Amino acid sequence: MDRKSKQKIGIFLCFLVLSVLAVDLASVMKQRADEKLFRAQCEELTALYPEGKELYEENYSYYAEESAGRNLKTSVIITAVIVLFGGVALVLYALDMRYRKKKEERARDDLFELIRDIRKGSQVSGQDAMYGEVGALYDEICALEKDTQDLKKRLSEEENSTKALITDISHQLKTPLSSIKLSHDLVKETGLSDEERNSFIESESREIAQMESLLDELVKLSRLESSMITLDPVSTGIKNTVSEAVNKVFMRAASKHIEISVEADGDHVILHDPKWTAEALANVLDNGIKYSFENEKLLIRVSKLPQNVMIEVEDNGIGIPEQELNSIFKRFYRGSNAKKMSKEGAGVGLYLAREIFERQGGCLIAKRKNEGGSIFRMLIPG
Repeated sequence: MDRKSKQKIGIFLCFLVLSVLAVDLASVMKQRADEKLFRAQCEELTALYPEGKELYEENYSYYAEESAGRNLKTSVIITAVIVLFGGVALVLYALDMRYRKKKEERARDDLFELIRDIRKGSQVSGQDAMYGEVGALYDEICALEKDTQDLKKRLSEEENSTKALITDISHQLKTPLSSIKLSHDLVKETGLSDEERNSFIESESREIAQMESLLDELVKLSRLESSMITLDPVSTGIKNTVSEAVNKVFMRAASKHIEISVEADGDHVILHDPKWTAEALANVLDNGIKYSFENEKLLIRVSKLPQNVMIEVEDNGIGIPEQELNSIFKRFYRGSNAKKMSKEGAGVGLYLAREIFERQGGCLIAKRKNEGGSIFRMLIPG
């Protein structure tokens, strides 16, 4: 029995009890009124005929008892009628509730049976036609359940990604901090020559510069993954974007005497974010400079395809093993050849670059050169 039905029965019982109490109260008041009337008549007759006082008293007692009996009988009859009526009403209400409950159970069983048939692929027909909209409703519920599961999965992935990011950051910071601490402790020792002391100081400076670079990349990564970085695409020429990227890495290339040249079949106006596209391209160029030997060349080619503009960066560096071509774009991943050649880098640059291109509807892929080196191809719709 539901709460609403219990409330109805409670209200009805209260009304029934109040009705019985009202009948009893009316009976008592009627009895008192009769007794008062009989007493007044007795006193009036006694005043007129004092010799008949005993007779009047007997008559008063008789009529009072008769009145009390009649009032009690009437009260009992009315109370019985009220109770009987209430009992019949409660029985009818209980039977109606039982009937409704069975009807609802049958309807629910029919509905569940229909849903099972729909899940099995059966067609709704005949007496089930009244549930014609159940199929659409079931599909909506299934779609909602799928969306809920997808949302839970994404939340779980984001939670795991956050935990992995914290672990990776801790690992990346631990190595340079340990090196700085070791160099600092050695510098404080007595008996070191000026040359040895300067060597340790230079080592500390290199590790600090590496940490600064790492923290800068981590800040960009954090802002990108937390959607704090918003791309603002505008229709503008790709030539200025490429020039901006080259300017970002020019001094680093010059320190290794690496020549950067650009080949383009024209300035193509496309919808892109110049600032972050230049940042992504600069990360690719920086990767080529970092893992190329001195006095090498870095070539940038810009060409128009039917649906996209392609930017290629070709270097003559250490190359990428075939099995690592996709892994190099993972967060904090550094290839085996890269680790052997340079201690610099945290494996974030190429990951950020691919993210930026993909968020603009493009892509970034890597390819090995047979004679050594790598080619990075970037596509932007336009």
